[in-house]
Amino acid sequence: MTEVKVIEVAQEIWWETTYEGIVEINRMQIDYRFNENPNGSTLYIYEEGGWTVDPSDKMAESYDILYDWLAEPEEE
Repeated sequence: MTEVKVIEVAQEIWWETTYEGIVEINRMQIDYRFNENPNGSTLYIYEEGGWTVDPSDKMAESYDILYDWLAEPEEE
């Protein structure tokens, strides 16, 4: 039988989660991806041409509202 000896207990060194969803803000539908990792969080929205973190002038206000909403911790 093989023997396994633990020299150092394994621990988490990195994690990353990406959420994807669709919301409506001010009657505008927004497809989004929200990524969180130890370095912070990033919001991507889908506009013509693909996913972006730099929204057009038309989407800038909704982007800010969505980011604030997603970044807030959930109330219990």
